[in-house]
Parts: sequence; C-alpha cells; structure tokens
Amino acid sequence: MPTYACDARAWRSYRDHLPPSLRLGSEDLPQECSWSWDGLAVHLDRYERPDSPLTVVVVHGAGGYGRLLAPFGRMLADAGADVVLPDLPGYGLTACPPGRMRYETWVTCLVDLIDAERARTGRPVALFGMSMGGMLALHAAMAAPVGAVAGIAATTLMDPRDRRVRRGAGRLPTPAALLRTGVADRLRLPMPLLAPIERMSSVRPINRRCLVDPQGGGNRVPIGFLRSWLTYAPACEPQEFDRCPVLLAHPVRDRWTPTEWSRDVLDRLAVPTTFVPLQGCEHLPVEEPGLTTLREALRDWLGAVAPGAASLPSGAA
Repeated sequence: MPTYACDARAWRSYRDHLPPSLRLGSEDLPQECSWSWDGLAVHLDRYERPDSPLTVVVVHGAGGYGRLLAPFGRMLADAGADVVLPDLPGYGLTACPPGRMRYETWVTCLVDLIDAERARTGRPVALFGMSMGGMLALHAAMAAPVGAVAGIAATTLMDPRDRRVRRGAGRLPTPAALLRTGVADRLRLPMPLLAPIERMSSVRPINRRCLVDPQGGGNRVPIGFLRSWLTYAPACEPQEFDRCPVLLAHPVRDRWTPTEWSRDVLDRLAVPTTFVPLQGCEHLPVEEPGLTTLREALRDWLGAVAPGAASLPSGAA
C-alpha cells in the first residue's frame, strides 16, 4: 500500500504556510490504512477515538485529498469525533483507471464507506465536506439509506446544474459542448486548466503548492469526470432532502465559490439548517478570525448531531 509516510511528500510542503493551529507535528499525524472497494485500494487516513459516539468522514473536493485536509480532521478529533479522511478514486493515493473516474463513482464510494464505517463501529456517521466535497456529501446523503447519515457540515454547497456554477467554478467557457459527447472522456487534463486552483486561499504559497501537487490540485483529471459532475442527477432535489440537519460554514471572501451559490442550496433544504459566515476566509478556510469560528461551529455541530461528542477533552482518545 502506498503511504504518505514513504511515497508522497507534497503534502508536507503546505505545513509552514498554515497557521500554527493547523500545523501537524509527527505526533499529530493520522494513521494510514487501505480499504478494498470495488476493485480499488482506497487510501484512508484515520484519527481513531474509540470512545466517541460519532464517526465523521471528511470529504475533499477536486483540489484536495484526505491528507491535505488532515489538519481539519485533527480539529474534529480534538473535539471528540472519530475521523476518517478518504482519498477518493483518482486523487491522493487512491489509483483509479481514467475510464472509471467519474463523479458518480465518488458518490457510490462515499455511500459504501458510510455503510462500512457504521458496520465497523456501530456508531452513527456524519459528513464534513470541504469545497466540492460539500455538495458531494449532500449527494451521498441523498443516495444513502435513510438514517445512514446523522448530519452534514460543509464549507460550500455548489450545485453543478446551476448556470452560475457552470460558468464560474471552472475555466471552460462552453461546458455545454462537453455534455453532448463522451468522445473526449478519457482525455486527462491538469486540474489547473479546468478550474481556478489559484483562488484556493489568500496565502499565495499554499496556492502555488496546490497548483503543482500531483495528489491534489496539480492532478490530471479525465474530461469524463468533469462531464459526469456537470450531468449528475441526484437521488432527490434539495427541497426533498429531509434526512439530517445541515451546517454551512462558508468563507465570506471566497473568490472561487461565492456564498450565494451555497445559500441557494441551503435555503431549499427541508431540514434544520445553520449558516455560519467565516470572516476573513477564502475558499480553503485557513485565515482568522474565520478559522476560529469554524472550529467553534464544528464543535457545536458535533454536540448537536451526536450529544456527548463535543464533551470529550481536547485530544482525548
């Protein structure tokens, strides 16, 4: 099994450019393991909390991967949650043939991971999605069995069917042309050619590293993945989603996915919702004071989704 300890080093280059509270030392790193799923070896990072009443799956988007979001996983673990950070097929250390790398593959993989985690621990599972992972978490909760997901937290909720999202989330001026044919589906292009990765944060060194990170923002993505995202048909409409509460903690200064895109989805949901603006934060929320607001919002969310999860002392195992 390839590991971040031995086989990939790009993730380490972000550390010195993160705020001190997000910098992981050797004692803070997650445990690595592999989950066999549908013929693929899915890489998982874990922060195990055996006494936690809840498991949180942290869901990355098209510019990240599990280990890149490990500082936020550690944030959840410090608040008392058992945490799993998957590398979804084709990202991080989870290899995937280009012909299989599709958005619906990500949804199915996430649904099956939720089921596997519930079977493994007997605990409820909640989802924390960042960037494109926010809507992916919602799509997975829609597709999962009733009761499988206890709650959702997200930093963005962008519906790819929204014309504003199609125009603004990527670089392609005429995505409709992609929807008419699958001829180019196997063609792999660098992610920076498809989306404005340079808008990830206000910290330019983070953006530069993300642009060339082979596990994340510098990854080569099949055109078919983009096409499948743009044409994905969710299991239900947002106004029909009535399965679990949703927290949206959205960066106020996000230059990539504006707040109104996410609010339009959030305000349609048929469940209790909470909106928390992250002041000073861009797309990847690493700036203050929003980072502290996010930490507090996630702790409150854990307490609401699974009473007792937020009562464990910081760093408790």
